[in-house]
Amino acid sequence: MQTFNSTAMKLTILKQTFLLLTIVTTGIHCGKDFLNNPTKNILLRQEYVKDLPSCQAFLNGIYLQFYSSFSHYKTAYPEVIADNLKPETGFGALMSIYSWDQQALEENGAIPILGLASVNMNAIYQSDYLLIRSCNLLINAVGKFRDENPSRVDDMQGQALLIRSMAYFQLVNTFSQAYNFTPGGSHPGVAILTSDDWTIAINGRASVAEVYEEMIKDLQGAITLLPATTESLLLPSKLTAQALLARIYLFKGDFMNAKNTAAAVIIQKPLLTVKNGYPNNIFKSLSPQQTETIFQMLPRKLLSNDNGTLQSGYYLGEYLRDTKKYFTATSDLTDLLTARKNDVRTQWITKTNNSNDVTKFPTGIFAPSGSESTQYYQSIIRSSELYLTAAESFAQLSMEDSARHYLYLIRKRADSTITFPAAVGPQLLDSIKIERRKELAFEGLRLYDLQRWKQGIERSDPLSPNVKSLPYPSEKSIAPIPKMDTKFHGVTQNPGYK
Repeated sequence: MQTFNSTAMKLTILKQTFLLLTIVTTGIHCGKDFLNNPTKNILLRQEYVKDLPSCQAFLNGIYLQFYSSFSHYKTAYPEVIADNLKPETGFGALMSIYSWDQQALEENGAIPILGLASVNMNAIYQSDYLLIRSCNLLINAVGKFRDENPSRVDDMQGQALLIRSMAYFQLVNTFSQAYNFTPGGSHPGVAILTSDDWTIAINGRASVAEVYEEMIKDLQGAITLLPATTESLLLPSKLTAQALLARIYLFKGDFMNAKNTAAAVIIQKPLLTVKNGYPNNIFKSLSPQQTETIFQMLPRKLLSNDNGTLQSGYYLGEYLRDTKKYFTATSDLTDLLTARKNDVRTQWITKTNNSNDVTKFPTGIFAPSGSESTQYYQSIIRSSELYLTAAESFAQLSMEDSARHYLYLIRKRADSTITFPAAVGPQLLDSIKIERRKELAFEGLRLYDLQRWKQGIERSDPLSPNVKSLPYPSEKSIAPIPKMDTKFHGVTQNPGYK
């Protein structure tokens, strides 16, 4: 089975594939909108993907797009707009995002870059739909060669289905209110694209419920197609798809399926112990048997020919830890993480010069000093999240003994002196929410958790009094739809944006 692979993916192939993706996607949205692709680029891609080897090369290119969509400031967004991170004074990174002052803009031309001064999430919108279009093309194209190598075709289709589901998850949580905002998730979600054919009409926004059903269908398909195991955590397996499916069920509020799916993953992927390297080994390149990481991304160092456009394993290291760090931890999160001196997670925050520096992510993986020292293998999902998913789901189902059990395992691993939790009812659920905030801090889920919990944003140390509190529900807790697509596809704009 030929697959995208950590060492064996070979940088030469990646660089060539990056060039290919640059050629076939440059100008994709230089036309009228984000959702459509000009004919010439579709034809270029369809002409290239003509056999199994070219399908594999195109899949490698999809991973480069994936890295672009799930790293850099895009990982920072849910943490900064919520209450885990704040911009460091002097840099003002993502200040419009932090200040709940996003703006709906037209962007026609080059791919929008999400940077320090960005005033919306158009870059997430475009990069995710570009990723979805590419996955659609591969899913449809590679099936033509099934007779040549059925298992290889299954694997490639499974990987594309899994990546497509992740793109939809980021889109629907960034541009739509949470599933439980309306009964049955009937409110507007995002557009669903299942074809790479740009001539097929796009009928506006699907409901959030419809988007979730699409993600569930993709992941269930991936489970049937992907191999049971992989040699590299850069490659998804059935377990990866199951883990992500548990996340989707949790966010949908389907707690029965969430706890059952999470429990099935936990059996195969237990927590990484402190003795065996928790937490640093989560962010290193190790075999699947040596870490609790289930899926991860390459660091920027190994994509050094990308001219700075791919920031995988970059934000969480350099932007939080370098001499020009752009974000620091909020004071209330700092207090939570440092409250118990025996908790190994106290090392995740370092207080220096009235600043709460984020030191959660290991340094020196590639070099002892300089920007390379802050790069690492970014975890997409790990078993700690599954334990917390199980705990929350059991609590929501009033199966409190099981909820306390999974909560205790997370706490006990971090602090051997902790006692078994005695909380019941709402207090138990609050304890699980606090533990989830602590354990998954800075990993790109905070805003989405608050939204599905129907909780407002409360900041203990805001940069100004007018950004202290954002009650739930709020129109400003989600990003505006890019104006180009509200013009051409009947894609309705989110309330609160013109």
